[in-house]
Amino acid sequence: MLNLRVLFLLVPLVVCAPLAEDTEELPVRTNKVFRVSLEADHSTGYVWILKSTPETEKLVDMVRNYFQTDEGTKGHQIFALKTKGASGTANLVFEYKRPFDSHPLREKTIKLVSVAKSGERGVEGAS
Repeated sequence: MLNLRVLFLLVPLVVCAPLAEDTEELPVRTNKVFRVSLEADHSTGYVWILKSTPETEKLVDMVRNYFQTDEGTKGHQIFALKTKGASGTANLVFEYKRPFDSHPLREKTIKLVSVAKSGERGVEGAS
């Protein structure tokens, strides 16, 4: 009987555990528009939100954010972003949550590596 109680106590902890963070690296040239496509189902109320941080504000500007439906309500949320003139790295952290929730259901981190083309100088190197 005691073992059954322990099992019932552990089950809610497993169900409530957050999903692991997903990370990948993306090299992009400075002053270029690039797209990030994330699977989404906009009928659920959940959307991807790009967290604003000093490092992302320094390296990227949002150009456009839109949904592309594949079949039914499932599809992709697409972020069109443009790198600024500065070379550097930034973690773009996308949270999948409803706008009124404080904690995301999922997170996706993309390590952006912004590189100036050979012979170009980024804003940081300009005088």
